[in-house]
Amino acid sequence: MMDPNVAFAAHLAALARVPDPEDRAVKGLLTAVVQDWSLLANSRAPSFELDGGTLWVRGAAVPLGAVWRAALASLEAALRDHGVGGARLIGPADRTTVLAFLRGARTASSGAPREALQRWVTAHGGGALSLLPPRPATARDGRDALRAAFQAWATLDTVAGPSRSEEALPTPALKAAVRALVDRGLHEPRALPVVLAFAGPRAQRRAIAVATLALTLGIRLGLPRGALADLTLAALEVASLPPSPDWDAIARRIAARATGHLGRSEVRLVQALWGAGPPTERAPTRHLPLFARIVALADEADALLRADGQGRLLPDEAIARLQAHAGRRHDGALVDALVSCLGRYPVGSAIVLDSGEVAIVCRAPASADQVGRPVVRVVVDRGGAILGGGPFLDLAQPARSRARIIATVDPNRLGVSVADAVLG
Repeated sequence: MMDPNVAFAAHLAALARVPDPEDRAVKGLLTAVVQDWSLLANSRAPSFELDGGTLWVRGAAVPLGAVWRAALASLEAALRDHGVGGARLIGPADRTTVLAFLRGARTASSGAPREALQRWVTAHGGGALSLLPPRPATARDGRDALRAAFQAWATLDTVAGPSRSEEALPTPALKAAVRALVDRGLHEPRALPVVLAFAGPRAQRRAIAVATLALTLGIRLGLPRGALADLTLAALEVASLPPSPDWDAIARRIAARATGHLGRSEVRLVQALWGAGPPTERAPTRHLPLFARIVALADEADALLRADGQGRLLPDEAIARLQAHAGRRHDGALVDALVSCLGRYPVGSAIVLDSGEVAIVCRAPASADQVGRPVVRVVVDRGGAILGGGPFLDLAQPARSRARIIATVDPNRLGVSVADAVLG
């Protein structure tokens, strides 16, 4: 069963694309939107907002693919023209309510203030709607994407549990959670490594972290959505087993499982993904299937980044160690791709700027050629004072490009919460 928020997003996007929502040909679609809105009206937060291509329903971000974003773009632009970011239901929704909202956004005088559009919508049968102002500008700094990724990660963590039986088939709930994480990653890949900002015993979060890193790499490689879901499930399987498992056996088991519920074309795709790498590869792991190579790399990356005790490395040291293994223990091309996703300073790293400020890395650079210039949040000012809500700095932006990272430090010694710095 489709998530109600996702269903609302799909139906609203489809109806927003229709030139005339009163056309009899889309009667069923209009009915579906009315039902979605009615369900929304009975929730604790009966509102939705459009912001920068993201649809927020009941306060939660619904990942929008390219098709949905394109369908909602004109509606978002029309609402923004009137200073409107979304709508809150203050009464039961019906056909007239939906039509008044869509017609008002499209036909009201351009540039009319939100109050004027509210009066127009109310006069034409939309009295159950309260038009909302746009989301605050601070919500567009990437933190919302991080929070949404963390929510998807947390859901998967809850469903997957601390351990899973080697032979247990993925449950429908686990598959749904994996698909949600995949969709979140496709919408905003840079937000996925937020998992690295959360500490804890590696045994408890290894499977989730490895699956997330594998998914991040799979997205960078351009794998299709279905393959990404299979890859994430494979990573969960492998990382729930002791280290150094029998890769060939795992490959056979998961490949057989995946092909058991796919059509012929999908079977060929999965078989290709699990086949040997291109003959030009010379890495020692070239005999392993692609999924196995990705998961093995993700597992070692997580182990290096989250090593405990005396073997603990600073994040940039872990990345350097991983790069040193390229071409020997791991496929060099895959290592390069993963580093381009994580950056030289992965999410959660504590870095010292030449200004004397200390900051926590919140997002990897947007461009692969800027791996040393992440998005950071200042947590300690030049005088050594800890900041509760320090500013965000994108070190790749021209205004900040002169700032240099001169050192990394152990965030545990700063007296700040890395998770709060990243998501707060």
